[in-house]
Amino acid sequence: PKTGKPFNVVGLKADTDREGEYITRTRAYVMYAFHFKIFKDYYLSGGVDLGMLNMSVQGTPSTGDKSEYVPDANTGIWLYNNDFYFGFSVNQVFNDKLQPYQEVSVMRRHFNIIAMKRLKISRLVTVSPSILVRYPSYLNYNADYSVECRISDFLGGLSIRHKQGIAF
Repeated sequence: PKTGKPFNVVGLKADTDREGEYITRTRAYVMYAFHFKIFKDYYLSGGVDLGMLNMSVQGTPSTGDKSEYVPDANTGIWLYNNDFYFGFSVNQVFNDKLQPYQEVSVMRRHFNIIAMKRLKISRLVTVSPSILVRYPSYLNYNADYSVECRISDFLGGLSIRHKQGIAF
């Protein structure tokens, strides 16, 4: 808020996605975050979400359906203002394993570092380059490089994932 007073946020998050025809992942979390002004217009924010992850596999008449639950948690901290942010987060804190059948799916812990700086080119044009670097244990390097350009009320951007693809 513009008053600069500390505030807290509590929330719930639930989502489901499918991988192919047979595998469904469902997540449900309770979330908490705090925000407070540290100096001038700079704020510090941190948060955690804690919940459950479910993996369900639709079976056949001979194998039957299988479903497994594991606890999951994520946490992070941010330094930010209107034109800048820098943060660090940890995902899949518990590093749990799901094994509905014989194949094991590991929820591997990984670390993220993210930063953005908004550059005001003119009264109507701003450019915001950003980077997200991930450190999962199973990859040497993984990063997204992005740039967002706002011209008046129009917004466009480009994001490149290291050795994997581009999005406009």
